[in-house]
Amino acid sequence: MNNEFESLCRCCESSELEKFEIKHFVFSPKSKEWDSFYCYECGAVSDFNKNYNKNIYSTGNYRDIKINGVKAPIDFYSEISFLRWKHIDKIIRKHLDSKKKLSHLDYGGYTGFLQFALKQKYNFDCTLADFDEKGLAIAKIMGLETINLNTVKITEDKKKYNFISLVHVIEHMEKPLDEIHNLIKSLNDEGIIYAEVPNVFCFPMSDKTHLTNFSIYAIHKFFKKTGLKILDIDYCTTPRESIKHNYYYNSKKENIYVIAKKTELNENQVDLEKKSFVCKNILEFKKKLLISYSLIMLKDIPFNLSRTFFKNTKTAMLFFLYGLIDLVSLKLLNFSIINKLIKKK
Repeated sequence: MNNEFESLCRCCESSELEKFEIKHFVFSPKSKEWDSFYCYECGAVSDFNKNYNKNIYSTGNYRDIKINGVKAPIDFYSEISFLRWKHIDKIIRKHLDSKKKLSHLDYGGYTGFLQFALKQKYNFDCTLADFDEKGLAIAKIMGLETINLNTVKITEDKKKYNFISLVHVIEHMEKPLDEIHNLIKSLNDEGIIYAEVPNVFCFPMSDKTHLTNFSIYAIHKFFKKTGLKILDIDYCTTPRESIKHNYYYNSKKENIYVIAKKTELNENQVDLEKKSFVCKNILEFKKKLLISYSLIMLKDIPFNLSRTFFKNTKTAMLFFLYGLIDLVSLKLLNFSIINKLIKKK
């Protein structure tokens, strides 16, 4: 192993790790600079790179998108961040009182688009924490309170929160257990945390900002180690609008969400059996991983792309038909049949 951190799993801090390599023509892994380790305790994959840039989030360079050499003012995937409110609302509504004034911290919320949406559904007093200064500036414009994590540690913020969200954030953390323990200090008693991460079996391991790849058992194990009571854990998908941005891996098990509560009462905690989720050796894990990739390519990707194709084809045919009728009626009758039909409606 290359450094002191590689002796422990990022997810559960176990030393029961084994290095592996995997190749895939679609779900490509990271470059050769990265080492991947499978954990036999929780089933997570931890990625390590000696040259990893810890300041990548403050500059925001990893989000930059260029079109013919011209940089976009904001990454287009922010639209997807906003649209995640739809499924998150359905998940959290039974755990939060929408009529009561609640303090909400969106940790790693970037521009605040998600929090801006949730604020309209719940009576939230909103605060957003992030490293990205461009994202923080946008959040301020939308009227959100912000914490610049480059200059202020979350433990220095004296405010307490009823609800903390971490949406596709934990996989970016170098020492996630330490960071979550610090966050819990900012959570009120009986407060709720909502976390969402990519599922290692449904999401490419190519993103160089993702340091931990979670299975459902791994994220379950992770939250048990925090001491929080797990209220709910299940799968969810990314909004289908992501297909417009050339992301089409959407599936029912693409992401994993957890809802956990800060309470002294730990009865009725959701539990999962390790033997059902953690592989016994690397060959078993790699086979399971590659089979999951094959199923996504057979079922999910074709469905996602064909759904978009047929929707666009239907729209194209309707406009062609409208245009044809309009042109013929104008040429022969000197008036538009389509316009008359619309007026009658």
